[in-house]
Amino acid sequence: MLQLQHALVRVLTHFVAEQEDPRDPTAYFLGSDWQADITRLVRYFMKVEDPRVARLQEGRVLSGRDFGTTNIQVFSPLSDVILAKTTVKVVDDKVSITELGVQVVSGLSMTLQRSSGSSRAILATTTTQEVLQSPKQEALVSSWVQFSDGNQTPLDIYDPANYRLTVTSLDQGVVSVQGRPPLVVAEGEGEGVLVRVEMSICESCQKSKRKSTVAVGNGSLKVKFQANTRRPGGATRSIDRSSVGNKDSNNDYGNDGEEVGG
Repeated sequence: MLQLQHALVRVLTHFVAEQEDPRDPTAYFLGSDWQADITRLVRYFMKVEDPRVARLQEGRVLSGRDFGTTNIQVFSPLSDVILAKTTVKVVDDKVSITELGVQVVSGLSMTLQRSSGSSRAILATTTTQEVLQSPKQEALVSSWVQFSDGNQTPLDIYDPANYRLTVTSLDQGVVSVQGRPPLVVAEGEGEGVLVRVEMSICESCQKSKRKSTVAVGNGSLKVKFQANTRRPGGATRSIDRSSVGNKDSNNDYGNDGEEVGG
């Protein structure tokens, strides 16, 4: 990983049953190709061997601090025995943010089906929804950063004190932006690129009073009211992606921008 880069940590393990006869093959729960995510169970028994190189936050987020190599260790809750470890290397490669990804999430749906890998397992698939179906319905804004080395990281694992997000509606007749954290609120029917998100560095890190924009992203959304919730005389509007300017243009994006962060 890179200095100051953040990454999510997961701890996976097999569940096995001891055999009475050691010559018998190991019995795996579900199968030898199945592993269970036990990160939440061991999060308080994990540590970085050399905290000068990397830091582990709440047992789930690893951040690089200085160049070097160290290990993440998982200890037994009953003794000082190391149950597992992995090597982490922090290098000095230079990368930049190439994209700010934005998704406007109005809800989640989940489907259950029998797993093709084992008849004893159920596969749960969660899908995001990007449609608002009633006036004043709210949606969350999910953002992530894409780096020049190909890595992609959700923005919410970074300390919000180090950056600022400004969320703006591109058509206030269709959606507005309210509250902190910002919520996208349905006002009228329409679809397309309706939300603009701008990421800038925190004020304490800026070298001048001019706001330093790091990345800009746009989010698409559909607002289609159900028949029993549609407002009288309502019209459907749409915004084409090609009509949305970049961060250097002078287009008017509205005046309801909401900022997040310190």
